[in-house]
Amino acid sequence: MSKFLSRRGGGAGVDVLLVAAVLFGAASIPAQVSDGSELQRFFEPIEVPLVNVDVHVTGAHGRAVPGLVLADFEVLEDGRPVEITHFAAASWPAATDTAQETGTEPGNSGDQELCFVVFLNESDISPLQYRTIINHLRDFLTGNLPAALRLMLITSEGSAVVRVPLTDDPSRFVSVLDEMASFSHSRLGNERDRILRDLRNTAGAMGSAATDQSFAAGPSIDPVTGNPGGRNGQTPQERMYVQLANEARQYLPTISAFAASQLLRTEHLLGELEMLVGTLSVVPGRKAILLVSDGLEARPGEGLFLAWEQSFPVIARQMNVSATYDGRKNDVGPRIQSLAGSANRHRVSFYTLSGSSRFTGGSSAEAIVSTGGRDLAQTMADQGELGAISRATGGRSLLTSPGLTDSLDDVVHEMGSYYSLGYSPGHPTDGQHHALSVRVRGEGLSVRHREGYIHSPSSDRIAERTLAAAVLGITDNPLGVSVETQEVGPLQEDGGHLVSVLVKVPIARLMLRPEGDRHTGRITALVLVRGEDGMSDPQSWRYPINVANDQMREALGTQAGLVLHLALGKGPQRIAVGVRDDVAGTEASAIHEIDLSTSPSTGGRDD
Repeated sequence: MSKFLSRRGGGAGVDVLLVAAVLFGAASIPAQVSDGSELQRFFEPIEVPLVNVDVHVTGAHGRAVPGLVLADFEVLEDGRPVEITHFAAASWPAATDTAQETGTEPGNSGDQELCFVVFLNESDISPLQYRTIINHLRDFLTGNLPAALRLMLITSEGSAVVRVPLTDDPSRFVSVLDEMASFSHSRLGNERDRILRDLRNTAGAMGSAATDQSFAAGPSIDPVTGNPGGRNGQTPQERMYVQLANEARQYLPTISAFAASQLLRTEHLLGELEMLVGTLSVVPGRKAILLVSDGLEARPGEGLFLAWEQSFPVIARQMNVSATYDGRKNDVGPRIQSLAGSANRHRVSFYTLSGSSRFTGGSSAEAIVSTGGRDLAQTMADQGELGAISRATGGRSLLTSPGLTDSLDDVVHEMGSYYSLGYSPGHPTDGQHHALSVRVRGEGLSVRHREGYIHSPSSDRIAERTLAAAVLGITDNPLGVSVETQEVGPLQEDGGHLVSVLVKVPIARLMLRPEGDRHTGRITALVLVRGEDGMSDPQSWRYPINVANDQMREALGTQAGLVLHLALGKGPQRIAVGVRDDVAGTEASAIHEIDLSTSPSTGGRDD
């Protein structure tokens, strides 16, 4: 079990002390024979991006509709039609069996792979829900799963933990679920449930006091303000009513404190999810995250403010308290929209799972009198937010029900049966959100797809590739980057070591511009280190490359080298390095693992 995405400063005991200049050639690096063909790489690149929209088409009974062709679809970006240049109809078990393709290789074996991540927000799932979900997941994983399916399990109870790294072995997932089912977990939602229970109890007691016969002649004091009323004296029931009204007022600071803490938890959860989406950027094929949570609110605490207002409407009016106003102080709606935008950028669909029923409302003292004590049921705000994330990313919402196992099976199979539509947006990378809509020809057909995308700059992509390498161990290395340990220094007073690491990039893999008597280029390097105590903050540098024209052939057989001096803590460490060719806009990532648990060693693994 490993920690996931710890962001605290100084994590993993990493401190970059020095970076050497770019070096060319080395005695230990064999020269490559060049016939001059590499020289064709040295020109100004032109990036022509392609936007892919994966579309699910269903009929009247909710079943996938096969057999559609390119002419049946129309795609609009920001309300304007675009020309579809790439088309594929994919289905399990392999895209090549039934795919109809137009354009340049829109579907390949990598596109047909599916990464299915289960993210359990344990902090706000009831024990009964928890056991039910575990059982359904077990039944789903022991069923008939596609061979191309890769699985991952992450749980979060204040901090996200990778319990099952990416695997194509469902039995490994099941064994971890069995372990999880054997122990109980604490719930941050217990506090919310306790507050709701207290609200109901107080409101119910006030309702009982209000119907007491002693109030027939009118109370001697105002039960809300405690001011003198129409009669002298005060009955025990009246005194009880005033005491309960005071208790009702005192719930407000408790709710405010809970809302503040829930805001921090929600922001942390959204941050973890957004970073998870970033780590999936280099995973091939389609990606889906099953987010299991009952506690995601766009305005944390608003549900409790609303429950209080409905439980004690007279007091709320007297105190001029509005649930709408107080709840919206903690608005994380923009963060939720950012998460959906990031997911769409990386073709990640969210499928959300929550309880089939949950009541957060209290019981009005007045309503209890008029309704005979029935509770007022309210629609959960977090249910709506979960649904919004799934809709925005082309997924859908699921409920904990007897048919959940079948629903999970449907999700996986529908993720592998879709229509892929590709087009060139006709505008440069701008970092802006662009709305998408798809129309399909035919009666009674409905479509589901992501609602938009953000055309991100390459600086974001290198960070996401490096993060994926550090967390998941997945690399994408078109530049041929290699990482190796040069030297491990003696044990320091803090228990760590000073480690020299050499990062090498073949010059022949880089794109250089001719400028007068030389060719120039530039690379950006980013480093993350993940250890047992978390992960370091990212650090990056830029390096110019200058090669004289008469040295070009010789340079193509050498490598650029970057020397990093890292202060690493004890235990196993994974050094993730991202490199971008700034001229070509090509990113690569590599990892190097070193274990500092025992004596210093220059050994390690690099990919």
